[in-house]
Amino acid sequence: MPLSTLENVNVLDNFTYMQERTGPDVAHVGYYKTVLSNGITAELTATAHAGIVQYSFTSGEGRHILVDVSHMLPSSGEAQHSQFYSNGFLERSLDGRHYQGYGVYGGGFSDRK
Repeated sequence: MPLSTLENVNVLDNFTYMQERTGPDVAHVGYYKTVLSNGITAELTATAHAGIVQYSFTSGEGRHILVDVSHMLPSSGEAQHSQFYSNGFLERSLDGRHYQGYGVYGGGFSDRK
């Protein structure tokens, strides 16, 4: 999540840092763009093996990116829908402008009984 401030951010509660979309989104096959309530523009695209995100921050604001590779979607409480974080890795470039990583998850969305 791109953020202009870390004030009142609780990483254990994503409601403290989530940002609403504010304008008409732009979407084409392989491309998505939106503007968030904090004024930051997010552009996303994907390849067969990777997702690519670019954030455009407004000038004069802080520039923070919260990356939570251990975040899981809520489950229905049924065992076959349970999801768990298994492993992950995150690496940042020396200049702090790029990062890459992954999360490994198990379970979730299985309809097998």
